[in-house]
This record gives sequence, C-alpha cells and structure tokens, in this order.
Amino acid sequence: MEIVFGPVHSRRFGRSLGVDLSPKIKQCNFDCVYCELQKAKSVDSMGDVVPLQEIIESVKKALEMHQCDVLTLTANGEPTLYPHLKDLISNLKKIVPDSIKLLLLTNGSLLWKADIREALQGLDILKFSCDSLEKRAFKRIDRPHSSLSLETIKEGIVRFCEEFKGEIVAEVLFVKGINDSLSQAQEIAAFLASLPLCRVDIGSIDRPPAYKVEAISDERLETLAQCFYAYPHLQVNLPKRKDSNNISSQQAKSYTQEQLLGLIKRRPLSIKDAQNMFDSQTLALLDTLCQKGDIKQCRVGLDTFYQV
Repeated sequence: MEIVFGPVHSRRFGRSLGVDLSPKIKQCNFDCVYCELQKAKSVDSMGDVVPLQEIIESVKKALEMHQCDVLTLTANGEPTLYPHLKDLISNLKKIVPDSIKLLLLTNGSLLWKADIREALQGLDILKFSCDSLEKRAFKRIDRPHSSLSLETIKEGIVRFCEEFKGEIVAEVLFVKGINDSLSQAQEIAAFLASLPLCRVDIGSIDRPPAYKVEAISDERLETLAQCFYAYPHLQVNLPKRKDSNNISSQQAKSYTQEQLLGLIKRRPLSIKDAQNMFDSQTLALLDTLCQKGDIKQCRVGLDTFYQV
C-alpha cells in the first residue's frame, strides 16, 4: 500500500495530502469504537516500521505531482508511535514548501512523553482528540492500551499546549449512549477552555465505524455544543456534512486501482464525495470494484459510503 495518499478535501484544513506512517497494518494504542479503520487490538509500539528514507522519497514524489494546503501526518493507527518521528518531521520541514503547513493528527495519548513533545515542535499544526474525561466512558469509547492512564494523558496535553508554538486544534466526537451526557460535555469544554487552542471541532459519527455504535442526533449535538459556546474565547466548529460536498469538479482526480483501494481503506468515502473527487475513468473503476466485491457500500445516517 502507498505511503502518501490523496489529496483529500478536508472540511477543516482544505486540500490535504496524507502521509500514512503505518500503511500495511493498523498499529494504534487506542481501538476507538467509532474508528473508520478496521477494529484491531491496541498496541504500545509499532512492530512494522517503514524506513524513514522511504517516507521522505514518497513525499518528495507526491509533492511534485500534487498541490495541497496541508501535508497531514497520520497513520493506519497512531502516528506518534512511529519511532523516527523527530527525524521525520525535521526532514519534512526541509522539503515541504512554506506555503504548505505540516499537520499531525493524534489521539493525544503520548504527549506526556518529553521526547514526543520535542519531536512535534517542528509541526505547524497539531490536532488531538479528547472524547471523554470520565474514566469509564474513556475506556468504552477509546478502548486504550492497558499501559495508558487518562490522568497522564490529560497532563501530557496540558504540558504540550504550554510548550508548542504552532496551532493546536482539539476534536471531540460524541457517540450515542457513551459520552453524550451533559456532564461529560461540560467537563470536556471546561478542560479545553483552559488550553490555548485555535479551534475545537465537535461532531459525531459520520463514516462507517469499526464497532456497532451510533451517532447522536443533530439536535443533541447542538445541545452539547452549548457547553462549549459557554466559553466565548473558544472557536467552536460544528461542521455540516452537506457543506463538505461543495468541491469544484475541476479538482477531480484520476486514481489507479491500488490508489483507490488504499484511499478508501484509510478513509471511507460517501457517494457524493466520490462523485466530486474522481474523474469519470476512476468512477468507472470504482463501479467495477464494487461489482467484484472489492469495495462495498454501507449506509451511515442518510449517506451511503464506499468501504473496503
């Protein structure tokens, strides 16, 4: 599977070129119930490590071929588990143009480690998740590795926010019946309000999840959002899925079968997303793969998604 994928249109960051630090298998210290990747047992380290130079060369090649607003370090799992993270980020800063921001998406679980915080200082943007500060709900929704402690994670987030000079974004994802109580939302909002954040993204499940869990209603999401609006200095983003489909047809791209399967495996796409992202040849290939059973369709709410 390819290391670099996309560009993908991100509702929050624009055109995102993804860098998968674990392209072959899922390697994560969480096993979140809402994850759009396949379920997998949590781990505390990467057993399958992509060589640093292989990632650098893949990024160089991709930057020659594609335009993007952000280069997003992610993983088929948790990117801060990558053992050469500091060297990777420092090398990427040398080859990525100033016009492209370097972003990393993390569950925030390893920010208590000094070497991880140091490695991340070269980023322009870091986005971390914070789904619950209540121990029982945290274990139910994020299913963390046994080595992780909620209090330690929380302390690490605070330390990182004190030291980091770039932009910090937090994300909260609510799941019906697990972390959608007012008391939990109030606790999360109070904690995030104490941090120097550029933005807080709140939402619910909008892609096929790894486990049988449900999204909360738009009405419930609006109710929980009031807990965050109570802090006027917080910039709260409550995205609407219908807005994510307004992508110019001029951005339609051609994908090979390997690229298409790799992209959808990492990020299930709605039918509307696909129609806006792909050219006619790729859409025909998508239809063929669906007929062969290599790609399946499933419904989440009102949308139908392509999923590997």
